[in-house]
Amino acid sequence: MIAPFAAVAAAYFFTHHHQVEIDPYAGFVWPPSVSFSDMATHLRDQPMYGVKASAYVTDNLQVEGNFGYMNHFESRFVPTVLDQSFGIRPQTVHGLLYDINGVWNFVQPTFLGPHFTPYVVGGIGGLTTEVRNGKVALIGGQFYQTTPTNAVVFSPTQTVTVHDNTAFLSFNYGAGIKTIRTWGPMGFRADIRGRTFPNFRGQSMTWPEASGGLTFTFGEK
Repeated sequence: MIAPFAAVAAAYFFTHHHQVEIDPYAGFVWPPSVSFSDMATHLRDQPMYGVKASAYVTDNLQVEGNFGYMNHFESRFVPTVLDQSFGIRPQTVHGLLYDINGVWNFVQPTFLGPHFTPYVVGGIGGLTTEVRNGKVALIGGQFYQTTPTNAVVFSPTQTVTVHDNTAFLSFNYGAGIKTIRTWGPMGFRADIRGRTFPNFRGQSMTWPEASGGLTFTFGEK
């Protein structure tokens, strides 16, 4: 998680554009249902909070580091009531997001005013899980099921679990708009991104995320 901001610091110190933006933000993600061989899991829709920092490499290009926090990275449906009756309890799983991104700022369009800057963004990073008060959490499938005669047996279906400190590779891409120095060093920023996990327990998963927050600009290009 240090790497994204180390890249921003390197861009600041080794280029001639000594301007930095700090962006605290809040947003929301909408994970999809993910199908496995004999079942599906659907993670919870969830808010996220974080901070972005960026430094200019050219007049248009920035290197951006991002760190975000999700309070829940869990299925909507597991463990089942039957699983819980056998002592398998729900576990709280936090999600820690981190990215290194490139941001391309377009020439400010006159119809939006002199302070508005649209941009596109894309990059690579990951998500690391943190299982609270445990080592592993069930996020798909079930351990127990009932037969037509109401007998309780072990379920033969697949289960999907995440362990504490499990990392998933992710790619993010999107666009947004920001205002620069609207009120002193402070402006505003909003963007919409897609985030793809190419190998989420053997499946690809993509979710949309929207965020907005403040932008504090320091220094000059």
